[in-house]
Amino acid sequence: MRILLSIFFLFILSSCRGLPESEAEAYAEPVSGRWVVVDWPEETGPCKEITLEIDWEQQRLSAYAGCNQMGASCQTTDGPGGIRIGPVFCTEMFCEGLMQRELLFQKTLERSDRMEQTKETLALFQGTTLLFRAKSLEE
Repeated sequence: MRILLSIFFLFILSSCRGLPESEAEAYAEPVSGRWVVVDWPEETGPCKEITLEIDWEQQRLSAYAGCNQMGASCQTTDGPGGIRIGPVFCTEMFCEGLMQRELLFQKTLERSDRMEQTKETLALFQGTTLLFRAKSLEE
């Protein structure tokens, strides 16, 4: 019976796989890139693609949420993954039905205080609360 249990546990352990290597290894330092938002828990508006580009060398962020261009400064702060974004500014075009969504995304960026980044994903948090997750547009 012990042999059968041992074989069973070995089988279970051998079938367990961790995250793919690209997902498991977070970058030690933030990496510049282009991203598209794939998960935004607060999103309530019409579904339009939200993209952002972060250039850590220039400490600049730009974003587009369907109507206006947004921009902000972005810096790393003390602590693992610590960041500061803002204040966020944007162009002032009027787009029916998108203004509330853009304002909400602007405030989301400004609330961000931590990020986790891998080769394929970028996630911004306020404390432990996920604000949004994006996937890389880099090839």
